[in-house]
Amino acid sequence: MSDTPRTDEQINGKPCTRFAILDGDSLRDALVASEFARQLERELNAANSIIRQQQLLDEENLGLRQRIKRLEEFVRSCADNFDCDHDSHKWSTQCRACDAQRLIDAKEAKP
Repeated sequence: MSDTPRTDEQINGKPCTRFAILDGDSLRDALVASEFARQLERELNAANSIIRQQQLLDEENLGLRQRIKRLEEFVRSCADNFDCDHDSHKWSTQCRACDAQRLIDAKEAKP
């Protein structure tokens, strides 16, 4: 199979095999209609645009994963380095150590 089957078919009016090209047919120097070339270029541009969008999404995804990792490290640090504030429990205010531990427990319980 040729690496340019659509162009080969446009020139020959039929699908072309790799063997026909190796046999020395005139495909190498042939021309195609400009509208066909424009169509191929439009399709190539659309494909490249999709690839660029995917690359941007991948970069954004990586950035978000790194941010999540930093936040998880911060929460773990709070859970490990803060003592439970018994007065906060007594007065029903927030205890940073308990809040951090609840976040860790919720993450670990999630599949």
